[in-house]
Amino acid sequence: MKQVVSIHSIDNGSYMAIHLPPKSSKSSTSRGFWKVKERPFPVNNFSKTEVKVGDMVKIEMEPAEVISGSFKLFIIPLIAFLVIYLSLFMVHEAIRIAASFAGMGFGFYIPVLLRKRGRVEKLPEIIGIATPEDIKCMGGCGSCSLCG
Repeated sequence: MKQVVSIHSIDNGSYMAIHLPPKSSKSSTSRGFWKVKERPFPVNNFSKTEVKVGDMVKIEMEPAEVISGSFKLFIIPLIAFLVIYLSLFMVHEAIRIAASFAGMGFGFYIPVLLRKRGRVEKLPEIIGIATPEDIKCMGGCGSCSLCG
């Protein structure tokens, strides 16, 4: 999966990128209303592409890593909720629900535990400087170098 991002900061060879906000007017007004701020995330630069803060670059993420991250973020907490809810069938309903939400909260912590046990996730990698058509497209046309 390829995306265009902006380089947020560079510190001793470690690069932090930030997603570009969507271009639609509806998105920008809702983001303003909810005061949504993009969070920087780390990226690798194995290709040694010359970049500076503010540059638009193309990054590539392996589809397996995207699916794995989504599973950890959304499905594991849901499974934890359901397992606890269904296993406490003899307990009062309010306690069942409270314990299920606590289990769901623990489900969000499971990826942190997996990371501490040595499961290393691959970071997105910078594959080059974004061209003007990449920036204009943002990954939806199917014909530019970003989509194709």
